[in-house]
Amino acid sequence: MKQYIILVALLFELIPCNAQVKLSQLNGTKWKFETQPNSAKEKTWEFSQNQIIEKRNYTTENKYYEFKNYYYLSDARPTPFYSNNVELANFDKSKVGNNKEGNYLIIYVDTWERIDWYTITSFDLQSGDMYLLREAVEDECPSQDVTLHLKLISAPASNSTTNRGNSFSNTRGQRNSAGIIGNSSQQNNSTTTDGSRGRR
Repeated sequence: MKQYIILVALLFELIPCNAQVKLSQLNGTKWKFETQPNSAKEKTWEFSQNQIIEKRNYTTENKYYEFKNYYYLSDARPTPFYSNNVELANFDKSKVGNNKEGNYLIIYVDTWERIDWYTITSFDLQSGDMYLLREAVEDECPSQDVTLHLKLISAPASNSTTNRGNSFSNTRGQRNSAGIIGNSSQQNNSTTTDGSRGRR
């Protein structure tokens, strides 16, 4: 009986677990990428209720490119469908600003007209750390799974004092690309290749 209990406990440890994040925890926060997924010298994300404001600096001249993309949280990756044998995904715009929590970050990248998504594997406002898993896709970028570390730069007082995220770990995440619908705005478009999934 003791061996059976130990076996069950080990199986539970092997089950992947993601960080469940609330929209209220993200709203108003700003994060800096400690792990750079592309050639940018500096990259930040600032979350509003329905958009991510992304800023990139490619030089030491403090010149930033700004992008605004709609996003939402989800408990599951976008539902895939196939067109010409290519796996695509729907971006459900009705969930923008309405889904209150989830462990997947779903983003419509307006510049490239595609969907990016990340598995939120760890989120802790108290320590100011967030980890995102971007899964590899055959014949796309990235070519291997990449874990991105983001560090909290600023947060509303209510977030820093009342909302605490717990750290979790996961070995795999789900993510794909294809912009199906969306209406985000962009400023100062950059032609530099990004490390996110999708062809440029």
